[in-house]
Amino acid sequence: MKQEGAAEAPFLATPLQYLKGVGPRRAADFERAGLKTVEDLLYRFPIRYEDRSRLQTIASLKPGQPASRRGAPASRSSRRRSTTERDRCARSG
Repeated sequence: MKQEGAAEAPFLATPLQYLKGVGPRRAADFERAGLKTVEDLLYRFPIRYEDRSRLQTIASLKPGQPASRRGAPASRSSRRRSTTERDRCARSG
């Protein structure tokens, strides 16, 4: 009779670099973040959750409120705009 959890334990101890799609470079990035094994990755929880399903108009936003917005630029200029100009354009739209 097979013990429950016996098959999962070796997998959880697997180093992340051996997972498909994770090479040495990405494994090094994970290790810098303190993640070495599959188990470490499973117990890593996000700092926050952003619900991107509810889109809002720019006019309905309040200062400091996180929000998602979908759109496309109306036009594109070859010269670079400063951050202030971009912010001003975004606020007026």
